[in-house]
Amino acid sequence: MTGRIPALPPCIEFDLRASTCPPLAEIIPPAAGGVAGRISPPPPIFIIKYMPASKVIIISGPPCTGKITFAKRVSKNFGLPIVCCDPIRELLYDAFGCFDLAIFRKNRKVSFALMYNVFELLLRCKQPLIVDSTFWSKENRVKILKLQSQYKFKCLQFNLRACGQVLWGRYEEKMLSRHRHPGYLDRLRQKELRRKIIKGFSIPPKIRGRTIKVDTTD
Repeated sequence: MTGRIPALPPCIEFDLRASTCPPLAEIIPPAAGGVAGRISPPPPIFIIKYMPASKVIIISGPPCTGKITFAKRVSKNFGLPIVCCDPIRELLYDAFGCFDLAIFRKNRKVSFALMYNVFELLLRCKQPLIVDSTFWSKENRVKILKLQSQYKFKCLQFNLRACGQVLWGRYEEKMLSRHRHPGYLDRLRQKELRRKIIKGFSIPPKIRGRTIKVDTTD
């Protein structure tokens, strides 16, 4: 069982529902004596120009800190999509199998590439979203910084962490769960996983924006 996830803090400066798009009449004024509402809609370039930059909530931290529980709560509150690597990995495991570490590493690499591809597509649409990841890899931390530099999205990060021994105990329970996908090859990766999880934290991306550290031990 994961630790207690705190209630969502007020994020007045991170209003996901805010819009800066001006009224139609300001984009294309009505003709003399006419009504703006009867004019043909403006071409997409006008709408895109006035759309606000994307707003992204990052939920980072090692496994079993409660990231997906927290992500689902935020998603429900704000009606946001969650971009996460695990569902993609499991689809790849089902489609191509995963019986040894070599295949596992290939699947992991492809799944992260697909995750960032989806992330970037949503950024291009200026869609607010949630990203859930451990960010264990420096490559993945650098990737998200490059995307923020390119798309100028505003960001709020929750970095979840907990006592390492508690996290490893939770992970051992997770490995034994009948709902755990066998493609993760937990037994073959147990030594590597324990070394990472026992630290109790993962290094968060150094995004431009606020980072809130949350301890989920209790």
